[in-house]
Amino acid sequence: MVIIASSMPMFLQIENELYAPIRPKRVTKGDESPSDALLRGGIEYIEVRSLDINPFTAIGVNAEQSRFLDLFLIWCVLADAPEMSSDELLCTRKNWNRVILEGRKPGQTIGIGCDTERQPLAKVGKELFADLQRVAEVLDSINGNKQYQQVCTKLVACFEDASLTYSAQVLEQMKEKGVGGFGRELSERYREQLSSEPLEVLTEEQLQQQVEASIKRQAAMETQDSMPGAMGFEEYLHLHAGR
Repeated sequence: MVIIASSMPMFLQIENELYAPIRPKRVTKGDESPSDALLRGGIEYIEVRSLDINPFTAIGVNAEQSRFLDLFLIWCVLADAPEMSSDELLCTRKNWNRVILEGRKPGQTIGIGCDTERQPLAKVGKELFADLQRVAEVLDSINGNKQYQQVCTKLVACFEDASLTYSAQVLEQMKEKGVGGFGRELSERYREQLSSEPLEVLTEEQLQQQVEASIKRQAAMETQDSMPGAMGFEEYLHLHAGR
């Protein structure tokens, strides 16, 4: 696989090096490549890579963010979505970058219809959340609470008050304590928090068993790779990358 960066071609040794906000995935078998696995059995699950690490929680993501992803992904399935052209994809990426780099900018606008029209980011965002609110009402009716609707209410408020966003909160903390001071405060807090919590999923004994099993699998793979007839690196590139 080859991608172009500036005027120089760059070869990807494995397909996983090609990053995207959301990637279709299927568990591979043996030496199968990710694309071969998709061709064999279709999409088994999707990998969502659109969230930055949330520094205000010890595990990097909180329940509120997870519920938002539930709402957004369900909406993506239900909303009308005609096939996107290459030009439309480029326009979408421009909007993506505007929101990422200058999303808190007062009066920020984004392109609609490949920049044939521009609308305020806050207006477009609120219209999207009006749809998400409908999804939230259905999910909450099933769960018997208002957790998803509360997520919508909290996030919509960010369009009116940018200081409520995580990025604004991080910036404020860095101004007050410095990058190093803020990072040190978080690391000390989370170290104390996580070290005081018992292991609930795996015990120390189970973890050690996994370590030993992993070492045995590695040894078996290395033995197989060294056997006559094993595929070399150049052969792998020729087979999977056409080099």
